[in-house]
Amino acid sequence: MEFMGDAASQVARASSLGNLVHKDVKGPMKSTSKGGAKYILTFVDDFSRYVVAYFLQKKSEVASKLKEFMRFYEKQWGNALCVSGRKTERSS
Repeated sequence: MEFMGDAASQVARASSLGNLVHKDVKGPMKSTSKGGAKYILTFVDDFSRYVVAYFLQKKSEVASKLKEFMRFYEKQWGNALCVSGRKTERSS
């Protein structure tokens, strides 16, 4: 990983595609989508800033969408991801 920014506000950043993927769940939203979604699940690759978003009806869908994202990522870029604690990291 590389550190970017000045000494007072250094932030650890991924040095290559898939080294660090951020996940966030927003919701429940006040109003639902036409498809009935109340939550938005996003994955952001720290290096490329590539974003994948899923619209969920239930928060309990997060685990299955994580698996779906991992399959998508491996198919798209040929790299498998492994989940470690609160971070999703590319396996070596």
